[in-house]
Amino acid sequence: MDTEKNNNLDIPERLYRLHQLMEKEICLQREVLSTLQEEQMCLLENDSAELKLVLAKREPILEQLTQSRDRRIKMIGELAIAVGQSHLCNKLDDESSLGILLDCTGVESIELLLLRDQMLALLDKMKALTIRNNYLLESKITSTKDLIQSLNPKPVHPTYNKYGTQQSHAKKTVMMINQEV
Repeated sequence: MDTEKNNNLDIPERLYRLHQLMEKEICLQREVLSTLQEEQMCLLENDSAELKLVLAKREPILEQLTQSRDRRIKMIGELAIAVGQSHLCNKLDDESSLGILLDCTGVESIELLLLRDQMLALLDKMKALTIRNNYLLESKITSTKDLIQSLNPKPVHPTYNKYGTQQSHAKKTVMMINQEV
């Protein structure tokens, strides 16, 4: 029924609906960015309990963001069909297609382009913060492994060196046994 309702919308109504969807998506992106910043603080403070809460809080926001993005892409597709630019439906996730499409509507669409730019800027910030958080997490894991290793050094096994590969005399013995069998 929602699809039937959308098919009956004229171009200005579709543009207004697209504007609403983009604003909603920007709000959700800001929420995700906020949780990424909270995650960074948890990692810096070694607060694993709070980190679990932050990750649990982010999960439904990401689901909403995905749904919002899907609705926006669908609306752009409907708008493309409405203005006779159905060939743009093939690349709806390409951000340049929105600019081309808005040029075809003949409507002053600077605000939609500004929203698109804002979405892209937030996406870049989220990517950068995700990379930084992953680096922090990997660093914490490595330092924890090193600490555990230094607290509990294992004796080096006679057939394996400290890197876990067989020592040369052990390799020769294994090769001789394999040849005899």
